[in-house]
Amino acid sequence: MTTRLITAAALLAALSLSGCDRLTAAWTAFQQPAAPTAATPAPPTVVPDVAGTPPTIAPLTPTSRGLPVKALPDETLQYSAGVVELYALDKQQGVGAKIFGTAGGDPAMNGLQTYIAFYRSPADGWWVYGLGDFLDFKVLNEVPGQVDLEIEESTMDAQGTIGSRKRRAIIVFPVGPIHETQPVNVRMMPAD
Repeated sequence: MTTRLITAAALLAALSLSGCDRLTAAWTAFQQPAAPTAATPAPPTVVPDVAGTPPTIAPLTPTSRGLPVKALPDETLQYSAGVVELYALDKQQGVGAKIFGTAGGDPAMNGLQTYIAFYRSPADGWWVYGLGDFLDFKVLNEVPGQVDLEIEESTMDAQGTIGSRKRRAIIVFPVGPIHETQPVNVRMMPAD
């Protein structure tokens, strides 16, 4: 064998082993109990909330040092992080559908950009339809092919005073499989 080939093999073996050592050390650190603190924390206790809401559990206590979590530079995650409200439409007979809102507008005037989306395939992603910019939305009812919404939105009068109003809308769409090449026919209608 040539010297270069032997050197390359030795470097490859050293890198492989050093990776194993780091992985083993990280796993050991993750599993190792945290150093004892001055006071032993009490077991979790139930903290009563306002009447009519479920109780909350006291904060958890760490059992090891854990592992660091790194920020991810993926540009598409920036869009995902903008989603601030999500409602999965699970009554649509096997069709993946959801209504979601992203932060992106003026928070004082209808800052929730709201969409409905239908899943096509892993390769093609989603058909996404803009419903409007609102303050908030609430799903009142869902049946196959229809979603009823209550929409809260900002208003501004002639003097520039900001107010709000609530209105209702019905979103209808065909029931059945989503075609990868043909968009879903979505309609949004006002309602009482």
